[in-house]
Amino acid sequence: MCGGCVVNAMKVDWDSIAEALGSRHGGDSVGCQAIEIIIGEAAIKDAVERFVRGDSASEIIRSVLNVLRPASARNHCHQIFKSQRSIEERRSAVDLLRSCAVRETIGWVCEFLADSDEGIQNWGASLADQLAFGQWIQKGDCEPLIARMNGHPNSQVRWHLSEMLKSFAQNS
Repeated sequence: MCGGCVVNAMKVDWDSIAEALGSRHGGDSVGCQAIEIIIGEAAIKDAVERFVRGDSASEIIRSVLNVLRPASARNHCHQIFKSQRSIEERRSAVDLLRSCAVRETIGWVCEFLADSDEGIQNWGASLADQLAFGQWIQKGDCEPLIARMNGHPNSQVRWHLSEMLKSFAQNS
């Protein structure tokens, strides 16, 4: 399929992966965690770095991280957001985080809404909207966030709140 692609062939130690995961049971989540281990944290962080720098393969990176939703990518995006890096890189990190977010990520949204940059506020609100649309969260999971978004001065944040509320209504 990709004759010119360079991928290092490796033998996978499935027993070690099962031990690292603390489970020998299957499922999508366990499968994605196993793939994250196989790929390796360094490679996933490198993918995040390439995305925030605007690499030409950014949308492929986003797509892969959207499927895997690896914790190492989420954590690295959050670290970049909290860093002193350029505003473009910080925005891109929150943008990418929308694609690999899971239920637990909702706790970071208030940080994004409190940022002085409207772009980060918008991406943060969009992250919450995406989690609601994808049914990763329910209305009861984020009542304080809903109140914060409702009173936010940024109109885009309030728009994303209205979309979230529509998702909650459709999914209940």
